[in-house]
Amino acid sequence: MGGCCHSQPSVEDLTQELNIQHQTPPQESEIKREELKKYDVVGGVWPFTDFFFSDLQSATKNFSSDEIVSENDGGGESSNVVYRGQFQNLGFIAVKRLKAPAWADPDIFAEDARRVGGLKHKRVVNLLGYCCDGEERLLVSEFMPNDTLAKRLFHQKGQAMEWPMRMRVALCVAEALDYCSSAGLTAYSNLSAYSVLFDENGDACLSCFGLVKEIYHEERAAGSVDPESVIFRFGTILLKMITGKQIPPSHAPEMINGKDAVELMDPRLKGKFSVVDAMILFDLVTKCLQPETSLSTKDLVAELEDLQTEIEAPSFEMDEISKNQEEASSSSLRQQLVASQTKPEEVPFSEMAEKHEEDASSFSQQGQLEASQTKPEEAPSSEMAEKQEEEASSSSQQGQTEASQNTAEVPSEEKKEEADPSKLSPLGDACLRKDLDAIHEFLLKSQIEDDKKVLECSLEDWLPMTSVLETVREMADDAFKKKKFETAIDFYTKVAEGRNVVVPSVYARRCLSYLYEDKVTLAHLDVIDLQDKYPNWSTGFYLMSLVLAKADMPDDSAEMLQKATLLEQKS
Repeated sequence: MGGCCHSQPSVEDLTQELNIQHQTPPQESEIKREELKKYDVVGGVWPFTDFFFSDLQSATKNFSSDEIVSENDGGGESSNVVYRGQFQNLGFIAVKRLKAPAWADPDIFAEDARRVGGLKHKRVVNLLGYCCDGEERLLVSEFMPNDTLAKRLFHQKGQAMEWPMRMRVALCVAEALDYCSSAGLTAYSNLSAYSVLFDENGDACLSCFGLVKEIYHEERAAGSVDPESVIFRFGTILLKMITGKQIPPSHAPEMINGKDAVELMDPRLKGKFSVVDAMILFDLVTKCLQPETSLSTKDLVAELEDLQTEIEAPSFEMDEISKNQEEASSSSLRQQLVASQTKPEEVPFSEMAEKHEEDASSFSQQGQLEASQTKPEEAPSSEMAEKQEEEASSSSQQGQTEASQNTAEVPSEEKKEEADPSKLSPLGDACLRKDLDAIHEFLLKSQIEDDKKVLECSLEDWLPMTSVLETVREMADDAFKKKKFETAIDFYTKVAEGRNVVVPSVYARRCLSYLYEDKVTLAHLDVIDLQDKYPNWSTGFYLMSLVLAKADMPDDSAEMLQKATLLEQKS
């Protein structure tokens, strides 16, 4: 292994680095198999490494956008990007490319990275090494193949994460934070649902990247930053596991104000949770979000241990991940360290599982359709025999054809359904640019059409408004048109309370009015109601994308914009 931060490099090192600077990135990793033999790689033990930049450049295909796992990982104005990489004889890795100005001193960067690299716990993702080359600062960790908690909670297709699994994830994260705290690492940068990853067994692990954090020298001298910020962030994660909703951390205290656990509970759970446990968890959330409450990470672990109900069940069973899918996954670093070679075009587990589920669902629906179309009419035995023989032959041929296609046509990368960014609608483009005036014009023009198209045809929805309520609605619309947003908010609120129905245009216009008045939390609550009531209305998703962007949640905003565009293109 080579290094990038040597204080006294040898002549051989200098020669090698000069050669690297004048070469194009190699097609394969320069990590030699002879070097790997020095270590107990089979046992999963990997020495903390000072990587060559060229190795990481090659492993990530020259930092290809196709290999990006997440962006803006550090939050704010950070340009940090996490890539998936792969070494030919090592396996998949995660490479975080940091914003250079945050780490001007390579010695401090190396010191912090080595400190985090010394952590060894089953609930913390292993930091394998780092690289600093000129202004480049990179961190390298093992790759977690089964997505993030954010994706499981907010973007999972099909059934929602079960309550016992949510409780296990909460405990896993608390255990990770407690271990880090006991090791002297009480600070964590931007702790969120995106910081929680799932390994090959479906167990939750805390990303190690947030532990390597640039802090000012006076804070470094003091020993650590305020650990209560970690407790607060953990509370926001618990709240997201209760509600199943994307909630900006700054909005969490207001979200729980005057509410209870049952009222906020994720409706996708359909009542399948312990009310007592939910109340206990909600009380813990309340304590975490109160600055005056001094909770320690040990307190978190102790409270969450009492909420575990399926202690012996493996995580992949609790989360309804089949054993076959788990065995098919080979993208974990620990598994791949055993192998001497890894196919560079291997399909990641999460994409394979998604394809298997879609194929199985399609096959099941086809079988049900064929069964429903079979006529119960009687037929002579000879005709029935011939028909059955023909159907059996046809089914056999079809099965062979499908089997051959499944074998021959599995792509190296699963083609996910994606929106075409070049075909963004005017509303989508306005949300992307956060152009409130353009969105205002759109909502002015689309009121009647949207209400007729989206409202369910029930008696309650179409009951005529009273003359007084109609007048209030007209006053609200007039204020909205004239951009008198405080007045519009007051009148739209009266309309909403008078109808007891989520009228699309009323909530959409009030949401935008809140944004004009910089009341992002209230806008977020309106758009949550819109999505709950009308899950197929693209405008609601566009507005959610805008709200999340305003709340400095760029990753969530981008995913919501993608969903909105797909919904609109399908309609």
